Amino acid sequence: MEKRTRIFLAAGFVFLCVAGSLLHFFYGFTGKDPLAGLVSPVNESPWEHLKLLYFPALLLTGAGCLILREKSGVLPAAMGAGVWTGMLSILCVFFFYTGVLGFSLLPLDLLTFAAGAAVTCLTAAKILRQKNPPCAALRAGTALLLLPLLLFFLFTYDAPPVALFEVPAFSGAR
Repeated sequence: MEKRTRIFLAAGFVFLCVAGSLLHFFYGFTGKDPLAGLVSPVNESPWEHLKLLYFPALLLTGAGCLILREKSGVLPAAMGAGVWTGMLSILCVFFFYTGVLGFSLLPLDLLTFAAGAAVTCLTAAKILRQKNPPCAALRAGTALLLLPLLLFFLFTYDAPPVALFEVPAFSGAR
């Protein structure tokens, strides 16, 4: 992997942390605009908070394709795998620690988010190190990058009654 790609991913980690943190307040800042709610959390559910990683990662992928002059399709595929592993790691850590403690703590939530951002960039870096990935893997990875977009749009205002989509009882927000 080129040095500039490593620098891009390191800067990308910082970008994910900062942009995700700012995105947390975007829906409220816009006066609860329904369109803003498609890309920013509309409640305190774990599902809605995955937007904090996903949408900055999507923006980072587009910027990376331009900055790195990426034409092979490897970067979108790598970021697709990265964003899924990042989101899954956030969910696993969140549900584990809140299940053990019975409540959430803001410092642990912030660390969980930063860890998810790191997992996203590290997974992408690992994939970008591979030489000549198969075309099917590139298509699948790119589809993985775009699938959450559809799911977020679908479930933001019509979520199924599953714990992932519900505001935890201990959060204090309803």
